[in-house]
Amino acid sequence: MTASQLVEILKSFGVNINIETANSLLSLFDFEDYVQDELSQLDVQIWDKQSPINGVSASAFLSRPDVKNADIIYLVLKNGQVIYFQPHSPFSAGFVPITAENFDEVTQRHLRQIAEQYATSRFINDIINYLNSNGN
Repeated sequence: MTASQLVEILKSFGVNINIETANSLLSLFDFEDYVQDELSQLDVQIWDKQSPINGVSASAFLSRPDVKNADIIYLVLKNGQVIYFQPHSPFSAGFVPITAENFDEVTQRHLRQIAEQYATSRFINDIINYLNSNGN
């Protein structure tokens, strides 16, 4: 995360800081540490197209139009709980299949994206709490 990104995100929460303050905050709070913590809680599994997902039968998923031609379907889990059911590449328009050839690239990129989303929420919350506790 850059200082200018931090300024803009905080502004959306009604917190106004300048670039110098943002740089100081970024020296106190390491965004990549937050991302790595989130990544450590995420896992990917290839779905066997038979097991229920979060208590929902496989047939409910198999009837979806985006699943019918899917080669590989993967699940993203956070602390053991399925949070994403992914029958196609999340980075391409349409239903671009996940294959053995693109599996690692797609899943690693997707995990990073998810981790950054979770990390941003915690990171910004911690910064706002820090600013509030220091009278800013």
